[in-house]
Amino acid sequence: MPDIESKGTLEKLQIRAFPDPECNDDTEKKDLRLTVMVNPETFTLSHGVEYVEQITPGDVPSTLTYYRHKPKSFDIELVFDRTGAIPGALPSEKGITADIDKLKKLLEFDGDKHQPVYLKLTWGTFPSACRLSDLQITYKLFKPDGTPLRATARCSFTEFADVKLKESKKNEKSPDVTHVRTVPEDEHLPYLTSKIYGDSKYYLAVAKANGLVNFRKLETGSSLQYPPLEKG
Repeated sequence: MPDIESKGTLEKLQIRAFPDPECNDDTEKKDLRLTVMVNPETFTLSHGVEYVEQITPGDVPSTLTYYRHKPKSFDIELVFDRTGAIPGALPSEKGITADIDKLKKLLEFDGDKHQPVYLKLTWGTFPSACRLSDLQITYKLFKPDGTPLRATARCSFTEFADVKLKESKKNEKSPDVTHVRTVPEDEHLPYLTSKIYGDSKYYLAVAKANGLVNFRKLETGSSLQYPPLEKG
């Protein structure tokens, strides 16, 4: 588990909240930052693919057509304890009430945004950008007056892609955007064209756009422009 750094110091999981998916440090809602009392013992990471079922009449098995890869999701269980048993977690008259209230705020609407906050988890190499999708709290110990002193919180998170990064990746192969690429060694124009447009048939248009006389012999290290495709 990623608890111990090379110098032997304990690195505790931090949950940081932001109003937008860019999660810029200067927009962090620091009043919602949560440092766990005890690092989780387990971390369950789920991967999945979503298919569309093509139903066939009769007894013939239906066909599953790929639709998309589901975003990663992961579950962790957090411990809250104000009995004095955990170093650094001082006892409190209100027990763990304030700690649980802070955690629940990660599911509440964020002011003018009218939606819950975006989160960054800082702990080892596990997924960082996510949102809290489900929260189950189990209270385990109480004071005589009913004040909760100890609880576990099962948190389910769903990973999301940074908006700018997602758009950048989408544009990398968009036929509606001009691309500039460096020619690698021993590659031919039809193949390079197919990597951009998904089809090699546009290689003559690329050759014309770049003023290539001999497109069968490309200069390694030179740059090629791949213009937007004409529609119609």
